Amino acid sequence: MDNIVTGNGFNGTLAEKIFSYKLNKQVYSKDEYETPIDLLMMSDASGILALKEIRDKIGIINIKPWDSKKIVMVFDHFTPPANPSHAMYHSMLRKFADAFDINYYDIGEGISHQLLIERELAKPGMLIAGADSHSTSYGAVGAMGVGIGSTDAIYAMMKGSLLLKVPESIKIVLNGQFKSNVYGKDLILYILGNMKADGATYMCTEYWDYTEKGISLEDRITITNMGAELGAKASIFSIDNQMIKKYGSEVDKYRASEDARYNRVMNFNVSDIEPMIAVPDKMDNVFPVSRYEGVKIEQAFIGSCTNGRITDMRIAARILKGKKVAKNVRLLIAPASAYVYEQMIKEHLIDLFVEAGAVILIPGCGPCFGALGGLLSSDETVISSSNRNFSGRMGSAKARIFISSPATVAISAVNGYISIPSEVNTE
Repeated sequence: MDNIVTGNGFNGTLAEKIFSYKLNKQVYSKDEYETPIDLLMMSDASGILALKEIRDKIGIINIKPWDSKKIVMVFDHFTPPANPSHAMYHSMLRKFADAFDINYYDIGEGISHQLLIERELAKPGMLIAGADSHSTSYGAVGAMGVGIGSTDAIYAMMKGSLLLKVPESIKIVLNGQFKSNVYGKDLILYILGNMKADGATYMCTEYWDYTEKGISLEDRITITNMGAELGAKASIFSIDNQMIKKYGSEVDKYRASEDARYNRVMNFNVSDIEPMIAVPDKMDNVFPVSRYEGVKIEQAFIGSCTNGRITDMRIAARILKGKKVAKNVRLLIAPASAYVYEQMIKEHLIDLFVEAGAVILIPGCGPCFGALGGLLSSDETVISSSNRNFSGRMGSAKARIFISSPATVAISAVNGYISIPSEVNTE
């Protein structure tokens, strides 16, 4: 891919350029500024925490959002409500959003990170504050998504800005071409295994895509989504022809300059990567799937903000076609948005999944967050396409969570144990 031409205007890394354009002056990493944001995103899980703080410490009557059109709320974690408390949270948030004319996506519309990219609310050069750690996802389209807490979300809601330190950047250069049955999920797991969970703490991982066919937007979302697992403040794909074709030549100004200074430069040849898996109970415990082949599972999950897109569903469908989920294994599938769900219907993937013995959930975070159905007992093992395997994340603290690609999850569900997807053509 052509990544040679640099943008005009300010100098520096992509992160430094975004901050420089927001502040209208040249800035560099480690500088700290009160910085304007372009968009604030809150989920129902973070939104209710913010709302309770507003109610208890400030008073609803004293709140005046800086720009209600630049605030988005998404009901994706407690969807649909599993108990009266969650139902009350949604009721409170709807009333709050209606009172201040804040746009919200209700239950069943999808996961926040999927929706902001799918609806093109996130665009190159934007600075998006998301009250969810996986807001790093927006870097897939060249935006800087930074995860914030509920208190900062209140401040951002009122001021339209945040006190932020410009992060140092790690340049990650990607070359080669993926083998069959290897995807963006395998790549980010491989990187995570190499860099470890603190490998990019409060830094920006800036990916340069020189792979032979180019990494798809869907895989880019998966990769930037899991920047949070590296400790990154932001995770961004460099401006390239893929983004320019979609958003226009004006976004080229955000491309890192040739003299940009990085904390370090790392090179990965994706041709060397095989199907990977993160094993309990840390996300940087990463190994080839072959090392854990044969581990018995009771549940498999395909979905989440990491891997619930239509491409993921197509990959799973090609594996599951004409097969049955193994006895005593539950396969749960949750599309990341209503659009993905609709496409699954149009392409008859729903029929195929049901015939295979899978259970289809409504668009949302599903079992990943551990607040809804699909929770695990103490003696169970799950293989999941989500993003975290912490103890207790998906039910009992004694349950075991393995994280891998949708292809690996699907073939494992068929066999009843962790399996390598090599024998199945998913191209």
